[in-house]
Order: sequence, then C-alpha cells, then structure tokens
Amino acid sequence: MAGFLQRVNITFNVSRREVRRIFSTPLYLFCLLGAPVFMTVFFLTLMGNGLPDNLNVAVIDQDHSTNSRSIIRNIDAFQHSRVAYLCSDFTEARDLMQRGKIYGIFLIPEGFSRDLQSQRQPTISYYCNDAYYPAASLIFQDFMQMSELVGGAATQSTLRARGLDNQRTAAFLQPIIVERHALNNPWINYSVYLNNVLVPSVLMIFVFLVTVYTIGVELKDGTAREWMKMADDSIFKAIMGKLLPQTCIFFILGTIYNLVMFGLLKMPCRGGIPIMLLMTYLFILACQGFGVFLIGLITNFRFSMAISCLWGIVSISMSGFTFPVSHMQPVLKALSIFFPLRHYFQIYVCEALNGYSLYYCLDHVIFLLIFILLPLTVLYRLKGVLLTYKYEP
Repeated sequence: MAGFLQRVNITFNVSRREVRRIFSTPLYLFCLLGAPVFMTVFFLTLMGNGLPDNLNVAVIDQDHSTNSRSIIRNIDAFQHSRVAYLCSDFTEARDLMQRGKIYGIFLIPEGFSRDLQSQRQPTISYYCNDAYYPAASLIFQDFMQMSELVGGAATQSTLRARGLDNQRTAAFLQPIIVERHALNNPWINYSVYLNNVLVPSVLMIFVFLVTVYTIGVELKDGTAREWMKMADDSIFKAIMGKLLPQTCIFFILGTIYNLVMFGLLKMPCRGGIPIMLLMTYLFILACQGFGVFLIGLITNFRFSMAISCLWGIVSISMSGFTFPVSHMQPVLKALSIFFPLRHYFQIYVCEALNGYSLYYCLDHVIFLLIFILLPLTVLYRLKGVLLTYKYEP
C-alpha cells in the first residue's frame, strides 16, 4: 500500500510540474484550451439554421409577361433562393457569378408565355455555380422544382381545357406517388452531418499536437532528464503524470461539446448521451496514445509535430464521412484503420444515428483500445531518448 501511494504521489508531482508549464507558456495554454474552444464554438454556430437559406440568385427575364413575373416571385419565395438581381442579359448575370455575388442564374427566354400557351415547349435555362457545392445543390433543387411546377401547371391547364377532371389530371401529372424518407437526419441538417465529425476532428488535431509538443519540448529545452528524475526514472510515471492535466482538460471539452450538440442543439443521439461521452473519452485517450507513439517512434521534435498535424488533417478525409471508405482504392481502404477518427465516426453512426448496441461496432472500439496501448511498443525507446538525446536546432 505504501509503495502504491508513493507511486501516486510521484505521478501527481509530475502533474503539478506540468500544470506550471502549461500556465507559464501562452502558446501551450492556447493550443490546449483556447483554440479548441474557439473552433468548437465557431463550427457549432456556423450552421445555426441547419441549412443555408436566402442564397443570392439572378433572374434574366426576357419575356416580361405575367407568367415570368409569377415565376420570379415563386423563386424568391423558396427557402434557399433569394432573387437579388434582375439582369437584362446573360453577360451581366455571368459577371455577377464570376465575382461571387450570386450562386445561380435563372433564364426566362423571350416568347416564353406565347410558346407555353401554344404548347410549343419553351425552354427554361438555369445555371448553378458548383464551385460552391452546398449552395449550388440547394439552388439547383429550387430551380428544378420551379421548372417542374411551371411545366405541371401548363399541362394541368391543357388537360382541364380538354375536359379531364382533377383526379384524372393528377394521375396524369404524377402517375406514381413517391414517398421520401431521409433516415437519421430527416431535417437534412448540415450541422448534424458535418459537426459531429468536424468538432471531434478539431479536438483530435489539438490532442495530437499538444501530446507531441509536451514531450518534444522537454527534448528541445533540455529538461527531459529533470522530468525523468522527478518521475523516479520511470517512463510510465513520467508519461502518466505529464498527460494527466491535458487529459482532464480534453475530457471537460469533450463533455461540453457532447452536451451542447446532443442536449442543447438536440442533434440525434439514439444510443444515449452517456454512451457517446464514454466513446469520446476513449477517442481522446486513443489520440493521446497515438501522439505518444509518434514522438516515441520518430523522436525528432519538429518532424513529429509536422506528421501529427498532417495525420490529423488527412483523418478528416480518411474517416469516410466525405467519401465512402468502401469505394476508396484498396491501399487507402486498408490505411483507414490507422486513423482514430475513422473508428470514432463509425461508432457515432452506429450509436448516435442508428441507436444500435455497441456489439455492432465492437471492432471499432477495440481499435481505439489498441491505439491507447500503442505507446507500450515505444516507451522504452522513448525513455532512452529522453535520458541521452541532445537537441540540435
């Protein structure tokens, strides 16, 4: 018992030393607390409405008829589109799009009403700037719906003029009724789609950087032997004591963003907040384990920092939420298991969105546990480096 208490006391002494280093280094404190908080608030408030609305579009009305003015009013009434400019010709509208002032152009040609009434199939043209993919997709939906409504209204008038009743007219216009069911995110809320990966990915990047930095800076400042001496030359006590304050801070940040997303913002969490909190803690520990493994494997401070940052950025693509891993090249598909964010994302989909038992994503939980244990493969190598390494700028 006395030996256990002594080991605990040594670990806490190392932790107190680390706390002093945190508050005496502004950059350290900023990366540990300031930047993650700022980025979390930024992403959670960036898409407060779930979807962007009132996106600027331009309409070229060359018909100047009652029908064309009605179309313009209807486009402006859509949630995602706002008729910000009425242009006289296509050159003016194209110039607005090239300058980034609009995301779409709707062209009503001359003679549109005359051709419509004469059943000569007038052509409506619309253009969307796919350089801004989300905005262009939403405006494309509005434009397509508007064109279908115009065509349907014209056909309906013709059929009624020929004596068909409302029921037969409706059956002709829409012979098959399609029911759409958006599973897990029925609101098509971009915040649900993006923030549940972007916020953890930001946290992951700073966990990587802080973990590598806090060990590598000991080598850079020449204080590694002092650190090891305080830890009684035990690499386990040294690492545990050094990472304990950071772990507590990251756990608090993880708790806050889970409570905000699933509690305050009411994002879907079918498996329950406690499970997601537990998985977030496991994810943070996995990121710390990978950071320790990285600095222990490479031992070069600057190179380790660069690799940790690169690995964090690439994780966003390799997680599978932007492009499915199943359709990646075989080499990339195999490589995806080496990214903790990939496993956290799969657990999030399984637990929060689908509400399945942890049994169905047990393999991803095991991978996170492997990341936590990964430093065991390099600890003794790291100890030798800490005791003998001489930093060269």
